[in-house]
Amino acid sequence: MSLQTFASIPSETELKSYQIVATIAANNPHWKKLGGNGKPEEVTATILSVMLLARELGFSPMVAISGGINNIQGKFEISARLMNQAMRSRGHKMQVRVLTDEVCTIWGKRKDTGEEMEVTYHIEEARRSGLVKDGGPWKKIPQDMLFARCMSRLTRRLAPDCIGTCYGEGELQETILKQSPESIELPKKEEFECADIEPVVETVLELPETVNRSRIEEFISESALQTKKTIADVKKRASENLQGFLKIFGMWEEKKYPKTEENFSFDLLENAV
Repeated sequence: MSLQTFASIPSETELKSYQIVATIAANNPHWKKLGGNGKPEEVTATILSVMLLARELGFSPMVAISGGINNIQGKFEISARLMNQAMRSRGHKMQVRVLTDEVCTIWGKRKDTGEEMEVTYHIEEARRSGLVKDGGPWKKIPQDMLFARCMSRLTRRLAPDCIGTCYGEGELQETILKQSPESIELPKKEEFECADIEPVVETVLELPETVNRSRIEEFISESALQTKKTIADVKKRASENLQGFLKIFGMWEEKKYPKTEENFSFDLLENAV
């Protein structure tokens, strides 16, 4: 299904049709959960808001309320499947470069501007956020969870027009809203104004054109896992001794693509960089 462009404000007739559908959906046990199982008028209003948001983004309202978009305390999450659909339906290209239980890397390219981007999400990021717990989805279906987060990161950075202000699937439930508003201690005004905030700077490696960048990302992700360091730390150390890093990467690449499947010792990386 190709995405359509709608006027920002629906006509009176269209709005009434949406309200009728929302009222009917509110009586369904499944869709009632979308409205937080509140009062009938609250459930109807929530379902209607999801439908109207879907309309503006160009999605089918029924697809949206059937798991595509969720309302979490007035904010919206969009499923990885719907983000995937949005990217492809608008002609943007995307390709999963790496997908394991530890890391996911996705490459994308915009149809209109030709802008390209490759993003990675590592299981270590989820661990640092406290998301990986026994019995939880990050333990049971890590590849699906990594794909969803990586898809969200790519879409938000490369094609934000596809998802508007929506969060990625699970982001609100697992991170932003894991604490009630009352339990969050806000800094005082003077503390906020005087705080010495250090900006986060991502290390950019000056790589030769002949280097396979997707394999570099895979190597860095595996190195972080094996050496129990963050991806940022590995990149920083690599930038300090790029020649040594590329030498170890070449050895790893020769073993993994495609000659042998022998285990590679990431201890070499510690000594080289």
